Amino acid sequence: PTSSGPHPRCAMVSLPSLAPSSAPAGRPKTTVGRKRSAADQQNEAIAGLCKTYTAATSKLLYAFAAIHEQDSSGSGDKVSSVEAALALSSRSVLLEKMAATLSSGVEKIVRSSDVPVRTAVLKDLRVRFRPREDPTLATVGCQAELEPPAKQPRHASDEAVPPPQPPPQPPPPSEDEAVPPPASLSSVSSATTAPRDMYERLKAWEEKKQARLAKERQKAEDEEKQRIEKARAARVSSSTLYSHVESKIKRERVAVDDARVAVAETAAQEAIVARELAERAAEHDRRQAVAAEEARRSAEAAKTRAETTAVVAKEQASTATALLEALRLKVSREAKARAEAKEIAEALGGRDLERNPMFPKKKILRIRLAEEFDGRVSAEFRQRDDESGDKGVSLLMGRVYATRSVEPQCVLFDEALSDLECARWWQRHQGRKSFQPTKMGAAMQRTRALGEGGGGKAKGPSSKS
Repeated sequence: PTSSGPHPRCAMVSLPSLAPSSAPAGRPKTTVGRKRSAADQQNEAIAGLCKTYTAATSKLLYAFAAIHEQDSSGSGDKVSSVEAALALSSRSVLLEKMAATLSSGVEKIVRSSDVPVRTAVLKDLRVRFRPREDPTLATVGCQAELEPPAKQPRHASDEAVPPPQPPPQPPPPSEDEAVPPPASLSSVSSATTAPRDMYERLKAWEEKKQARLAKERQKAEDEEKQRIEKARAARVSSSTLYSHVESKIKRERVAVDDARVAVAETAAQEAIVARELAERAAEHDRRQAVAAEEARRSAEAAKTRAETTAVVAKEQASTATALLEALRLKVSREAKARAEAKEIAEALGGRDLERNPMFPKKKILRIRLAEEFDGRVSAEFRQRDDESGDKGVSLLMGRVYATRSVEPQCVLFDEALSDLECARWWQRHQGRKSFQPTKMGAAMQRTRALGEGGGGKAKGPSSKS
C-alpha cells in the first residue's frame, strides 16, 4: 500500500464479515457431562451479543474512515464521467448511512426511557473520556521517577505522527446530578476520532516499513552493481594483457561456427526452395481441386437435367401408354360390339328385340306375325318355357286364327339378359316345331318380303296384343 491508497484493513472490497460469537443468543453451546444452568446460558448469550456489537461498531468505524479518505482524495479532482459521478454519489450515500447507523445507536441510549441504563452508559462514557492526570514524583528519600521514561522515536516518520491525545473534558458530575440532555453530549461524538487516529498511526507505520524496505532494496542493488563493475574492470584488464595472442582453439571454434553457419544458411535456402515448391504444388492441387469441383458441379447439373428429362419422358410414356391402352380397350370394345351385333343379326335372322310398355323390364322377340293370331285377349297369356328350363325366358301364347290352337307368338326375355344371350338362346331353340310358321304365316312373310324388295316397305298389320 501507498500513501494515496487506503489501508488494506480499511478496504471496502475486503471487509471481513461479522464473526459469530462463541455462544449465539438463543442457542447455548452443548456441554457434555453436566447440565448447564439458565444463568450460564444467559451469561454466554449476553457475552456473544456484546462481542458482536463491538465488532460491528469497529468495522463500521474503519469502513467510514477508509471511504471518507477515498472521498476526500477524489473530491478535489474534476468529475469527468458519469461513472465517476455515480461512484462519488454512492460513497456519499454510504457515509451518510454509516453515520446514521452509529448515531442511531447513541440516540437509542440517550433517549432511552430506562433511566438506570442511560445513567450507567453515560457514567461509563465520562470515565472513558476523563483527562489523564500527571503522575506524581517521589522527591523524598530518592530522586527516582515512578513514570517510565518516554520512548524515543526510531525513525523520523514516528515524529510526524504524535500519539493521540484525548480532548479535555469537564470533571464528571456526581451520581446525584441530573442527566444532561442529549444536546450537551457533543463530547461523545469525539469518540469517533480514536479509530481515525489509530488508522493514521497504522498508515504511518506501514509507510515507514515500506520506506525501510525500499532503502534496503536500493542498497542491495547498489552493492550488486558495484560488484559487477569490479568484475568487469578486472576482466577487461586481464583481456588487454594478452590481446595480441591469437588462440588456435579459438580459430578452430570460429571455423566450426562458420561451417555451421554456412550449413545452416544452405539448409535455410533449401528450406525456402522446398517451401516455394510446396506452395506451387499446393497451388496446383488447389486449382485441380477447383476444376474438379467445377466438373463435379457441372456433372451434377447435367445429371439433374437428365433426371428431369427422364422423369418428363417417363410421364409422357406413361401417359401415352395409358392412352394406347384406352384406345386398345375402346377398339376391342367396338370390335366386340360389332361382332356381337353381327352375331345377333345372324342369329335373329333380321328380327329385332322390341320393347312394349305392357311388358316392362322385358325384351320381346316376335317369332310369328301378329296377323296369324285372332287377338282374343282371353286366349293370350304368358307361361314359362319348360322345354329349355332357362331362367329369365318365358313365352307369350295366343290363339292361331287358322287352326284355332294356342301357339307361342313371342319370346319374352328378362332385361338382365344381354342381347347376345337372347340371340344365342334363339339360335339354339329356333328349330322347335312350335316356333315354325304356319302356311298362312309363311305366305304372308313372302308377300312382305316381295313388297320390301319392290322398292317400298310394305306396311304390316299392327299387333293386336
